[in-house]
Amino acid sequence: MTIKYSASARGFFDTDLHKQIPDDAVSVTARRHAELLAGQAAGGEIVPDKRGRPQMRPLAPATLEQARAACVHAIKREAGRRIDQRMPLWRQINALRDDSDPGFHAIDLIRSASNLIEEQLLSLPTVAAVATFPVSDNPLWPQFDQETDA
Repeated sequence: MTIKYSASARGFFDTDLHKQIPDDAVSVTARRHAELLAGQAAGGEIVPDKRGRPQMRPLAPATLEQARAACVHAIKREAGRRIDQRMPLWRQINALRDDSDPGFHAIDLIRSASNLIEEQLLSLPTVAAVATFPVSDNPLWPQFDQETDA
C-alpha cells in the first residue's frame, strides 16, 4: 500500500484502493499521512506546497466563540481518549452485560474533569488565551494508579 497526495484533487489516494490516480500525485509516508489527518481533525487545512506536497495550514478562529468551540471539541476528544485508554468500549459493554463495575468510577471522574476544564475555558477573555489553554496536560485531569481504577 502506498499513500499518495494529489495537489490538483486536494486529496489522498491509496494505490491498493484507487485504480485512477492523478498524474501530479506524490508519495506520502503513513506517518505523515496520519499527522496531516490529525491536524485536519484539530481544525487545520491540508494544502499543497509549491512542489505539490501536502502541508498543514492551521486555521485561526476568527472569533472568541469559534476559538472556544474548537477548544471544547479538543477537550471532549481528550476525555474520550482518556476514557478509552482507561476502559475501552468493548470492556464497558461486557461490564454492563455482566452487571459489574470494573472502572466506571474512573470514567465518571474523567467526565467530571472534562466539565470543569470546559468551565475554566469559558472564563478566558481572548482568542490568544484560548489558543494557549492546556487541554491534554491540564492539571484537572485525574491521575490513576496503574493497579486501581481510581
